[in-house]
Amino acid sequence: MTAIIGGISAGVSGCSVSGADKEEQMQANLANQRKVAVKLVENYPNPELESITFTSAGSVGGAGDWAARAVISVGGRDYNGILGTSLSSGDGLPTIAEDVTPGLVAVTYSDGTSEMLP
Repeated sequence: MTAIIGGISAGVSGCSVSGADKEEQMQANLANQRKVAVKLVENYPNPELESITFTSAGSVGGAGDWAARAVISVGGRDYNGILGTSLSSGDGLPTIAEDVTPGLVAVTYSDGTSEMLP
């Protein structure tokens, strides 16, 4: 899923996207990555959810929803997903047993930074 924000107009007019605009877009993508990671951890409280690794920075698709590709590791197995601010899709994740306590989840963002989410 690759999109060029502002790239069409920049390509037609011959202008380039400034470094400040690229930095601003990168920060917006990282903020959205964190937002969708938090949403996944909250909505999928599986104690076997080990990590979320973003493999793309993310972009706004044709439907107007921001989304990024990610690898979601559950119980030692990797699942491909597209995590979006409105909709997410990908490989089906394993069901969650009842009465379980979720653990910490390692999140690695597309710029290589990482954090643990509760």
